[in-house]
Amino acid sequence: MKSDWKLRIFPVAGDLTLKGLGLSPESRQTLIDEVQIMINCAASVNFDDPLLEALNINYFGTLRMLDLAKNAKNIEVFTHVSTAYVNSNRVGSIEEKVYDLDGGKDSEELVEEILKLNPQQVSEKEK
Repeated sequence: MKSDWKLRIFPVAGDLTLKGLGLSPESRQTLIDEVQIMINCAASVNFDDPLLEALNINYFGTLRMLDLAKNAKNIEVFTHVSTAYVNSNRVGSIEEKVYDLDGGKDSEELVEEILKLNPQQVSEKEK
């Protein structure tokens, strides 16, 4: 029996950096009504991106995708594929798990602190 999986997979144009993911109203509604499995593997792997740009794409973009998945009526699986070097400050063997940040902060606290910085302070953090 031939699988019809190709008939059930369809790409949509969007943009992680935009509110609503830059989806057309039709695409958004189709995803909300029809999607069962959502895989987010979109990200910037340019490790020289300005800090705020990298946050907008890799952090907030993922949150935007998760928000879409939470609104999907038939969602069964949401999978996020992370970028490389997410634990780049570690040496030796790095397990596939979420590590605590240095200093005991959680990621949301760190992002909030970064967003409160003025442009010059952000630039200094990038060095």
